[in-house]
Amino acid sequence: MATVYCCRREAEGAPGVYAAGDCIGGVQLEPVAAREGYIAALNALGEDIEMDYTVIPRAVFTDPEFASVGLTESELARKLGVCACRTVDLTQIPRARIMGYDTGFVKMVVDPRTKKVAGLHMMAPNASEAIHGAAYILKAEMTVDDVIDTIHVFPSIAEGIKYAALAFYRDVSKMPCCLL
Repeated sequence: MATVYCCRREAEGAPGVYAAGDCIGGVQLEPVAAREGYIAALNALGEDIEMDYTVIPRAVFTDPEFASVGLTESELARKLGVCACRTVDLTQIPRARIMGYDTGFVKMVVDPRTKKVAGLHMMAPNASEAIHGAAYILKAEMTVDDVIDTIHVFPSIAEGIKYAALAFYRDVSKMPCCLL
C-alpha cells in the first residue's frame, strides 16, 4: 500500500492520492498552492519532499502596504516563552521621510537565545517588495548581527530592516545615516 501525501501531509483513506492548495487547508495563497502542487507531483513520482511553511511572505496592498514573514511576537513568545522585538517607526527611515511617509513601521522578532531573526513585519510603501529580503534572512537563519553586517541600499525602504536590527543595540533615532 502506498503512503499518501497531500504535499507531505498524511491523509487517511486515500492511498495514492496527492493534493495541494485549498483542499489540504493551511495557508491559502496562490504561490503556496503552486509550490504544494510541485511538491505533491514530485512525491507522486517517488520523491520524499516536505513543504516548508515557516518562511512564507504575505502582503496586504493598502497604502502604505503591510507585509509580513515568519513569526509574530506573540507566536514566538508562545513557542519559546520568551521573545525579543524591536520596532522602528517609519519616520526613522530616510527613504520614507524623502517620500513623505510618516505612518508605518518595521518590526523585527528575534529569538533572544540565539539572536536569530524569527519574523519581520512592516507597514511601509513597497513593503511587498522589501519583505522578500526578510524572507531570505529567515530562510538563511540569519542573526541580528548578520543583518547589521549586510550592506543595504541607501536610501531604501528595505534599509528599514537593517534599522530594526540596529535597534537591538542602539536608539536609531539618534544615529546619523552615515553610521549605518
